[in-house]
Amino acid sequence: MSISRFVYLKLNLFVPVFAYFLDKRGEITGIAFIDFPSIDVCHNRRIKRNKVFKSLAKREKTTLGWFFGFK
Repeated sequence: MSISRFVYLKLNLFVPVFAYFLDKRGEITGIAFIDFPSIDVCHNRRIKRNKVFKSLAKREKTTLGWFFGFK
């Protein structure tokens, strides 16, 4: 597909796709859940060997499992 064809299709499909997303959105309740990504310092097996962030990082649990790092 050429760039000019891609730009043409992108411009022509923007309004229908936007209308589709507006139609499919749910009712706004005012409650939001945000799960910030964790920053892993090292693998769980190497926690005892880590010296760089020893006093700052800690072991925590997220929805994806346990990790050693920052939340």
